[in-house]
Amino acid sequence: MSENFETHKVERSDQSQEDYLESLKKSVKLVREKLSQQALELEKKWKTSEKEKLELLKEKHDLIEKSNVMHCITNIFHKTRHWKSWSENKSVSWQLPESLVDVFFFPSVGLGAEKTFERILFGKIYKSRKKLETTIGLKKSGIELFLYISEEGDFGVVEVVKSGELVLEFDVHSGRNNYSSYWCDNLYRDLNKYYPDRSGIKFVSSIDWFADVLEIPEHLEHQKRLEKMMNQRVEEDYLIQRNKL
Repeated sequence: MSENFETHKVERSDQSQEDYLESLKKSVKLVREKLSQQALELEKKWKTSEKEKLELLKEKHDLIEKSNVMHCITNIFHKTRHWKSWSENKSVSWQLPESLVDVFFFPSVGLGAEKTFERILFGKIYKSRKKLETTIGLKKSGIELFLYISEEGDFGVVEVVKSGELVLEFDVHSGRNNYSSYWCDNLYRDLNKYYPDRSGIKFVSSIDWFADVLEIPEHLEHQKRLEKMMNQRVEEDYLIQRNKL
């Protein structure tokens, strides 16, 4: 976009040095103000044309961030990251804890499956391949959670799928390098965990599934308490038998 406009005319002539420098400042200021006004008008035009859509999108993004559902999902992955692979490994004697059998299921897709994702950065769209690191399903709602990560393992994408349809997609990072810390919250740094990127929401449709996801940490915490109680009971039984009481 270009537009002709008058600038403050600067002439050296017989001006003193101070007056000449002041004239230069006025000229630059005038150009700055004109260009700033052009930018504001252009931005207003763009936002006005898509105002309703942008407001709806912002409302959804705000709700997602305030609900903490993204952090809840990454916490679920942190707790269940190896469960899918363990369940498929015949050499590993592992199965879902009894208290979680009616909570989780494992989607049929195989680990390591590759998928192409888009990322917009500085106004340009970039595509990259990522591999499925882990996945877990929630029985109550049928929600399926997928974590795809880059070859380096520093960045990833989370997909939330309901009834075969994508309902949420957002970027995550491992917090393992300075580049990710530039874009993400420095408070979130754990080599074995992924965290949502700031402003990393790429797609969202329905939001009626939030409650089903947000209650999962309660089930995981309950299982943790049961496991602790069981271990304590085994230890106590051992001591009783060892001491022939």
